[in-house]
Amino acid sequence: MKNDIRNKLQGELIKQIEGEPQVVYILSRIRKIIEIDKKEDDYAKLKFYCDWALHSKINNVGAMREILDGIIARDGKAGMDLTMQFDTLHGEIKRFLKEYGLSPFTIPKKILSFSINSFPKSMLILP
Repeated sequence: MKNDIRNKLQGELIKQIEGEPQVVYILSRIRKIIEIDKKEDDYAKLKFYCDWALHSKINNVGAMREILDGIIARDGKAGMDLTMQFDTLHGEIKRFLKEYGLSPFTIPKKILSFSINSFPKSMLILP
């Protein structure tokens, strides 16, 4: 099962990332692999972003509490500050892809495609 999920994920990663449906799909496959391998603690921030893409409400923001509190405290700058926090996501995606041997030659280009414009609009509203 995990190999099927990994192969589907690899198939998406070799394509140009073009929008929200593709990003949501990629994050859903990453989340499945994290859950199957019980690596929620190793990829807590990445799992948070995967959950955020798939759910309209998140009650457990433990891994991201400090970052989210800082964003909320900056009063009125949430959009810009949230964009800057995507480096946390990028770092964990890179580490995940490397650990699972996914798309090693295209990581930088694909990681840069995960931008504020690719994420679901619901993700722009803080939980």
